[in-house]
Amino acid sequence: MSAVRIQQVRHEILPLYQHFSLRDWLQEPELSAAHALFRHARESIVATDTSQLLVYCAQAEVVVEVEFQVWDSDPAENGPVRADWDGGQTFLLECPSGEVFIDQPTMPAIELGALGAGPGWYQGRVSWRDRNPYPSQPHESTLTAVPASGSNRERYQIQIWRAEGGLKSM
Repeated sequence: MSAVRIQQVRHEILPLYQHFSLRDWLQEPELSAAHALFRHARESIVATDTSQLLVYCAQAEVVVEVEFQVWDSDPAENGPVRADWDGGQTFLLECPSGEVFIDQPTMPAIELGALGAGPGWYQGRVSWRDRNPYPSQPHESTLTAVPASGSNRERYQIQIWRAEGGLKSM
């Protein structure tokens, strides 16, 4: 039986400090844990400690696209990363409220809504493509030099589904 997509939303975010995170509304990571995740993500693009997923972006002041999908089971058909993505990584996330959001420093949180299976443990996959630093123009703010939608804009896809049997090792 193939997986069924329950929800899909797409947002454009501005990662001013080159990162964003995904977490449950009831998870408030300690500052030291967030710093450790950030250091790890700078080397591996993605880092998680099961309370949050942190993604390190190639861009700092240019809009990136984040697509969030909720599935009823693992949607991978041909391995963990589809051929049209440059890379990817799996993760495990605890969601005590079953409601998640994208957190980005100095910007408003982006509500992603309730996960279909409610509170509990979720497995997921984040995939990326077009992680090339966008060249800034001399004496011009990169905020005005945003690549148009559909161009080589940095993109992320986060897929999440309920972990079978609660906490599942990955």
